[in-house]
Amino acid sequence: MGGDAGRPGFGLANILYYVGALLAIGALSWFMTVAWEGFGGSGIFLISVLYAAAFVGAGHRLWNQAGLKISAGLLVTIGVSIRAYPSWRIHSL
Repeated sequence: MGGDAGRPGFGLANILYYVGALLAIGALSWFMTVAWEGFGGSGIFLISVLYAAAFVGAGHRLWNQAGLKISAGLLVTIGVSIRAYPSWRIHSL
């Protein structure tokens, strides 16, 4: 299982990585939607920027390590997937 996780493909480890990333994106989207009323627009802006920075930063850090490009790319994808929340807040000002 560990041998196919470092290169693109449809091995079991890669599929589990992709499914995990989709679950993380869904969970973040659900959290942001449910928490909107509690935190308000400014709170959601701050939380989403922090989440995005954390995920993109972790992906950037893993990018140059051997065998972790898939994991790094998925972390960056998760970070970029929540970019709509701060964008919406900026446009609603």
